[in-house]
Amino acid sequence: MSLVRVVRVVRVVRVVRVVRVVRVVRVVRVVRVVRVVRVVHAGPVKHVTHRSARNTRQTRQKGQPT
Repeated sequence: MSLVRVVRVVRVVRVVRVVRVVRVVRVVRVVRVVRVVRVVHAGPVKHVTHRSARNTRQTRQKGQPT
């Protein structure tokens, strides 16, 4: 019985970790997008806006749910 319990605990821990990582990744992406949008709206600097436009395109191609 102990082996089964250990296996279950390990699986739960792994799932929890994966969920946390996914959430962190989503938050980081959202923060990046928000920053990019702010930069685009804020500055007339061509180089920065060009970069940010690239970033938004890449994140959208990756299949972001947001």
